[in-house]
Amino acid sequence: MRGYKWWMAAAWIVFACCALHTARDAWHWDMPFAPRRDFVQLFAGARCAVAHENPYDTKLLEAQYLAAGGLKEHLPPWKWELPLYPPSALLFGLPFVGMRYDAAAQTWFWFNLCALFAGLGLVTLLVERGWRPLAVVLAACVVWYPATVLVLGMGQPAALTLALLFVAVVVAFRRWPGWICVVAFGLALLLKAQLALPILIYLLLVRRYRKSAGAALVLWVVVSLGCVFWMQHFPGTSGWSAALRANIAASMATGGSANPEPSNGTVATFTNLQAVMALFFSSARGYNLATYLFVLPVGLWWLAGIWRAPWSPGRDVLAIAGAAALALLPVYSFYYNLPLLGLCVPAVVWLLAHRLRWGIAALLCLTPVAFCNLQLHVQHFVIVHPRSQLPGRLGTVVVEREYPLAVALSAVLLVAALWWCAPSETADGQLRERAVDAR
Repeated sequence: MRGYKWWMAAAWIVFACCALHTARDAWHWDMPFAPRRDFVQLFAGARCAVAHENPYDTKLLEAQYLAAGGLKEHLPPWKWELPLYPPSALLFGLPFVGMRYDAAAQTWFWFNLCALFAGLGLVTLLVERGWRPLAVVLAACVVWYPATVLVLGMGQPAALTLALLFVAVVVAFRRWPGWICVVAFGLALLLKAQLALPILIYLLLVRRYRKSAGAALVLWVVVSLGCVFWMQHFPGTSGWSAALRANIAASMATGGSANPEPSNGTVATFTNLQAVMALFFSSARGYNLATYLFVLPVGLWWLAGIWRAPWSPGRDVLAIAGAAALALLPVYSFYYNLPLLGLCVPAVVWLLAHRLRWGIAALLCLTPVAFCNLQLHVQHFVIVHPRSQLPGRLGTVVVEREYPLAVALSAVLLVAALWWCAPSETADGQLRERAVDAR
């Protein structure tokens, strides 16, 4: 603890410098399409819903975008930007329907930026005080990471989802007012449920978090059903479900934006395990089955680790870290979702403090995808030195599928740490739990 304040001040200076660098790069993020192009779907979709039009019809979306002052030459190619968000996600575009697109996109950008950086800063509160400067530095690495620039620069709704998840987890673990956790978690589920569900499962399994998690689940179900009833009520929007299913099928078909097969030029930026399995299985059934045969045992091992160890602060952070890594593997997930691994920061610091070898291993596994983008450097090295390229599919996996490979290894390592390391805190955890219950 000697010099703790100076170390904390230095760590927060590093965090602030990384935040300013990322904000600058994200603001000037340059693409040949609309500024914050992934915000177009929410913005134009909300305008369609208010006008009682189908928000999953790209022609109607384009008309609403142009009516709000968007430029036709900046429209993204709809083949790669098909509207796939659930009706509940359109609620987040409602505050902007009366604004011009440029003003709405700028407001969305700055709100998401502040929310995401604040959420990552809050995550460091889950680390014990003496080790918090290290947690702040690791959180700064997540802030500086190119995926954070991408998720903010594109206006991706995932940025707000991640911020809400960070807030919900910290509020739950710190035992702050439960309604904040309910609202934050409920909103995250409404926007991108696939990222939030594994974390929700853990909160539902733990008695002290079950009430807030259950309320968030009820909020999600009720609001989602309300949005569905609203869409079904008006003739202009009643065909939304068929249009959404058609868009999902088109995106998953050969040549679609979410197809994990090697023919897809963007598959190297996927984090889901299908991107690796599609190198070895040609059919969708084959690579999906192979993915689930990997994820399911790891998920069951994660559940067994939770049941094996009584509650403790160490179990909390290890379980949430494992859930965050598992959330990126079974379904379509793009590179910009990687800042979710910011939830692994408390687990890495806890392991470095209590199980040094495990902590070093976790740090090495997470570095390629959470703290330092090594894939682009590896690809550049292979281009410059083609003789270093490994032959066949193995070389493709190492060079072009590093994201799902590293996330999968990190998930296995974190679940193993939950199994082997969390039980060592059993006695202390029980004492802390009794003290908290007594208070």
